[in-house]
Amino acid sequence: MMAIWRRKFTLVELIVAMTLVSTIMLVLFSFLASSQRTWSLSDSAARIYRNSRTAFNIIERDLQCIVNSAVPNREIGLHVFGPTPTDANDALHACLVASTGPLEGAYSRLCEITYKHHVDPGDPATQYYLTRQLVSDNDSANWDFLGQPAGWWLNNNPNPDLAGFEKVVGGVAEFSMTFHTEDNAVFSADSDTVVRPARVVVDLVLFDESLKNLPAPQRFKTQRSFTKVFYLGHLQN
Repeated sequence: MMAIWRRKFTLVELIVAMTLVSTIMLVLFSFLASSQRTWSLSDSAARIYRNSRTAFNIIERDLQCIVNSAVPNREIGLHVFGPTPTDANDALHACLVASTGPLEGAYSRLCEITYKHHVDPGDPATQYYLTRQLVSDNDSANWDFLGQPAGWWLNNNPNPDLAGFEKVVGGVAEFSMTFHTEDNAVFSADSDTVVRPARVVVDLVLFDESLKNLPAPQRFKTQRSFTKVFYLGHLQN
């Protein structure tokens, strides 16, 4: 029987083949990694835009229901805190009175609403959270806005069931609320007023909340800025 001769691969051919296979595998892994990054960014963007809608919807509902009164000894005003300080315990923005859904057990729809946001790591549990505090008349110790007594906006009730701050959205790198009069004057920081705002500009900078504990450069990759103007001219007398 005639023997069949088989030519063996040379070392050069094996090296070339291994190089081709390695190149193909590298291209495939690069493609998969790129697809993973694209999917991850898309997923992050979806969460960020969803959070922006949630925040703006809640803020709009509160602003559209603002109640003001300039009647002596029965004033109902607005307090503007100003830019976010670095101290987590004082990171308040604005306190307003609105006719909205009160807490269970309350009689009046008038509620005191305060917005708070901080980036200070001293309070990691709520770091980068936008939170909202609602006080109803069943919290008689803090439902005290009529006549604007000193400190009426500092509703620091130790009972979280009545006056605790609740999370609105997370992943908030920056937040601000700027109140304007009909004459386009800006309500000054740390001030009380019974003047109803004509418009409110809300600025939000959001990142993917799931990256909260990662270094800032990684969070920054998903960061998005949002601005919305709420016109409240219909509330004017």
